[in-house]
Amino acid sequence: MRVSGATGGSAIPAAQGDGRRDIVLIDPTHDYAVAFLEAARARGLGTVCLWTSRARRSDAWAFPALRTDAVSAHYDVALDHSGIRRAADLLSARHDVAAVVPHLEPAVAPCASLASLLGLSWAQPEVLPLFRDKSALKERLARVPGGPRINRTALVADLAQTRAAMSELDLDRVVLKPNDGYGNSTIGFFQRTTPDAEIADHMEGHGRPMLLEERLDGEEYFVNGQVNARGHIDVTRVGAYVRSEING
Repeated sequence: MRVSGATGGSAIPAAQGDGRRDIVLIDPTHDYAVAFLEAARARGLGTVCLWTSRARRSDAWAFPALRTDAVSAHYDVALDHSGIRRAADLLSARHDVAAVVPHLEPAVAPCASLASLLGLSWAQPEVLPLFRDKSALKERLARVPGGPRINRTALVADLAQTRAAMSELDLDRVVLKPNDGYGNSTIGFFQRTTPDAEIADHMEGHGRPMLLEERLDGEEYFVNGQVNARGHIDVTRVGAYVRSEING
């Protein structure tokens, strides 16, 4: 882990040391991350950028905001257990961290762990990682008395497990998606009569478990909202999915 120096002819700012509080972003090469950086700057906060690889850090030069004094420091980190703990120790020693912000879904679990180690009150390391594990989240919801109906699911790694799960759960129509996926990507709809080659082709190359789900009839809706520190839910949007095949 280190403070980044000069590269590409323009130095990335090091720690400011001006006493301001900071938010923390992991691999912030995305418009959402820049929006959080700008929102923090408008409130008098700086931003600490954590980078998990040289390739990701090299992409920072496409985002001018990451080369301004809005950034308090850049650090190279690892996201395994010991790496997150070292990052927390360094941040505690050098910065007054106000928040660790997961700007994209893959950052949710490491941000929750880091925030917990930093003693930030909103961190819920026993809850937030569930939103990167669809199977575990559905299992938890299924155990809630009076909770929502949960369709039948199974974790599968290959065609043989997929066919076995369809048989065991007596499913004629299923959905296959990455268990840690997001953004409605890599979702496949299959039937018992679907050729094996078609299912295998969908699963090929993922290198991680996929979630097999019972495909339900009827229109599918999504709900967006926020949950505050007291557990109150504010629903901001309800919409219906319109699905179509794209890109072949």
